[in-house]
Amino acid sequence: MSYTGLGRVDSLDVSTWMREVLRGESRTVDETFIDLREQATARIGTQAKSLNVPHAFLAGAFLGGRPWAVSITNLGSPTGPSPGSIQSVFETTALPADEPVVFAAGSGCDAIVQADRELLHRISTRKPRRPEEFMRLLGDVSRRAAESSHPGARLVSRSCSVMFMPPSGDDVKREWYGPDEDRALAPAGFSQMLFGIDLGELARPMIELSQALWDGDITEEEFSKRSEDAARKAVQPRQRRRPTN
Repeated sequence: MSYTGLGRVDSLDVSTWMREVLRGESRTVDETFIDLREQATARIGTQAKSLNVPHAFLAGAFLGGRPWAVSITNLGSPTGPSPGSIQSVFETTALPADEPVVFAAGSGCDAIVQADRELLHRISTRKPRRPEEFMRLLGDVSRRAAESSHPGARLVSRSCSVMFMPPSGDDVKREWYGPDEDRALAPAGFSQMLFGIDLGELARPMIELSQALWDGDITEEEFSKRSEDAARKAVQPRQRRRPTN
């Protein structure tokens, strides 16, 4: 799942908020999308509208082995020639992805050149010999959009993270692509939620604690206590608000 639009609301980092607000409860895919939509409306809907910022969460998901493209956005449906207006309420749109679909959002998506859109449509029905081939292509498309002459190009980063997810959910691959001078911007690891457990939140302190125990910097008793604290934090939701009708 990714997003475009607001990156921060006051001191609230939207990436951190999305991870923390969803943890603590085991949900189905549908329930996760519903909960995120309701929490986004309650937490950032009013701010996004007052700032006139279109915001969208985008997700790729397999339901019963069938691929879906999901958008949760505050941008209402267009009416005739008029584009959709920014709302304080988020809405969900889900499209079956059995057929080729280029799914993008944000003010910078128009910077994707037509030749790349056609290329993505052509290759989307093919099974890659190596997932990295498709992943690299997506990274190249993003870079070319950022370097295009389109006005929206300034809103597209030259670097990006790309994920390959097969229907089985096994052997998920993630790679960062971008110029070497931007490599310092690459995030360390990625967030993953399993049965309401924030594995990223849990793994980092556990690795550090294990190393500290191995080096003799902490006792086994302290290791157990701090491990329990880390596990509790990994399932403790934060910033949740009561949804409003």
